Amino acid sequence: MKMKRKKLKRINLILIGVTLLAIGTAVYFYVKTLNSHFELEHSLRLENLAVIALNNGDRLLACKALTESKKALDEADFHAKDLAGMVHSSANEICEKLTRK
Repeated sequence: MKMKRKKLKRINLILIGVTLLAIGTAVYFYVKTLNSHFELEHSLRLENLAVIALNNGDRLLACKALTESKKALDEADFHAKDLAGMVHSSANEICEKLTRK
């Protein structure tokens, strides 16, 4: 009888440990995803600012906005080649034109 109780206690402790580990992992990934979402929104707002600045002829503001957008994408740990590559190439192109003049 006592052996069964000890085994049940061990099994219960193991299950509690596994459950707590699963909850902790889920919370970690939720927070990471939430932070990533915020940084992606931040990056998109900065890209929009860069477009508006270019339309108004303010290349310096556009360069700064795209540089900050690159940093936000890096913070978001976002590595999709289409968006990240477009931001990097646009920032390089605009800032290069700015330094030439």
